[in-house]
Amino acid sequence: MKERSFYSNLFFSLGLNLLVKPLAIFLIDAAVQNEVGAEYGLYFAVFNLSLIFSILFDLGINNLSTKEASQNIEAAKLQFTSIFTFRITIMLFYLVGLFCCNLYLRLSWVEYKLILILGLNQFLIANIAYFRSFFAGLQWFRIDALFSVLDRILLICSMGYIIYLHPDGFKLVHIESYALFQ
Repeated sequence: MKERSFYSNLFFSLGLNLLVKPLAIFLIDAAVQNEVGAEYGLYFAVFNLSLIFSILFDLGINNLSTKEASQNIEAAKLQFTSIFTFRITIMLFYLVGLFCCNLYLRLSWVEYKLILILGLNQFLIANIAYFRSFFAGLQWFRIDALFSVLDRILLICSMGYIIYLHPDGFKLVHIESYALFQ
C-alpha cells in the first residue's frame, strides 16, 4: 500500500511540474524576454549574483527540518519558530552582503533595485523550501508538490493577466515588474 501511495505522489508531483513549469517558461518568460530585450540579460546577471549569496539561507536547516519532522513532530513544532527567527536574522546578513556587493561592484540604481527585489525573492523561495522540508518530513507529499509549483502558478496568473489580458499589458512589462512577480 505504501508503494502505491509513493508512486501516486511521485506521478502527481511530476505531472504538476510538467504542466506548470513549461507554461511559465514558454508563455511568460519568453514574452517578457521578447518585450524587455537586453534588460533580460541584466536580469539574469543580477539573478545569478543574488543566487550565489542565497546559499546562506539554508546551511542545512531544511535537512534538519525534514529529519526532525519525520522523527518527532512535537520537537519540530517547537523548533519551527526559533528556526524561522534565525532565518530572518540570516536575511539581514544577506541584505548587508548585497549592500557590500553594491559598494564593491558600483552597481547602478536600477541594478541595485533589481538585486534587492531578487534578494527578497530568494528569501521567500528559501522559506518555501523550508516549509516544503517540513511537509516532506511529515510525508505530506501532495502539499509539498503544490508548494513546489506555487511560485510558477502565481507568476503565470499575475504576469499572464498583465501580458495577455490587460489592454495595455505590454506597456506595463518592465524587468522590475517581472522580478517582483517572480
